[in-house]
Amino acid sequence: MTTQSSTFWNRDGEDVEHFHGNHWHSFVEDTAQFMVKALPAAIQQARVIGRKPDVVNAENGPHGIYLGHAVGDAELIALIEVAEDGNHLCAAWPEVGNTGLHRLVLREGFLWSNGLEAQLGADFGPSRITFFDARYLEHGGKYHADMAANFRLAAIAYFVEKPDDKPAYITKPEMIHAIEPDRDPHDDSPIEIHMTGMAAFFQHGKNDRDDCEFRGPIKAVHELPSGAFGARAWVLKVTVLRDSDADDEDINLDIVVSERALRGQVLPNVGDDIQGAGWVQGWLDA
Repeated sequence: MTTQSSTFWNRDGEDVEHFHGNHWHSFVEDTAQFMVKALPAAIQQARVIGRKPDVVNAENGPHGIYLGHAVGDAELIALIEVAEDGNHLCAAWPEVGNTGLHRLVLREGFLWSNGLEAQLGADFGPSRITFFDARYLEHGGKYHADMAANFRLAAIAYFVEKPDDKPAYITKPEMIHAIEPDRDPHDDSPIEIHMTGMAAFFQHGKNDRDDCEFRGPIKAVHELPSGAFGARAWVLKVTVLRDSDADDEDINLDIVVSERALRGQVLPNVGDDIQGAGWVQGWLDA
């Protein structure tokens, strides 16, 4: 259950579950095995990338720090809870930096039951986006409704594929004539809808609220020279929305795609359409 604890923050109850395990499946086959090998070295060699007890329940809330350890051109981020009885590993997630910069207007926040992690909801072109805030502890105290700021955003792909670009057809007479009111009333021939170049972005809540489905044409492809967590990986800039109120301006999102996410398919090229699903992460570009 999620309850509202302020005009901006919603607090998730203990019954609302969040998992980072499936985010690692984008890069590694066996998350547990990877963590057993990677975490001890990562924590020993990590750099502190953020710390602040700046959480919604301020005075008595949990404290924590972020540790970052490079694995190729990505980072393993470990969240450490700092408590009176010692320091505890709370979570670990994959992160790829220097991703696309977006000017967002925040609308609401979702604080997880551990008090150390959160998701943010914001305007995203003509739509909305909800993403995991990878620097919540550092910046959470600054957020409020209608706050406009620059955020880095990327979706780490669970999978990508080339869509079936066969046209769709509208065959119901009432829909045909509603779309084309000047058509001969006796002409019920189907309307053909071409899908090539279509841009779409959905977050429907079937899984976690920061999961997404996307479709669109590729604008740019950049390979991470050193890969990510032992896998080849690329950053694809994909048009996922178009803003009809801004002369159909393209809204692009960086999609991080690993070999595993390709599922044996050939990497798409600039100009190709792709579709897929992923996890949206971001942070305030302070």
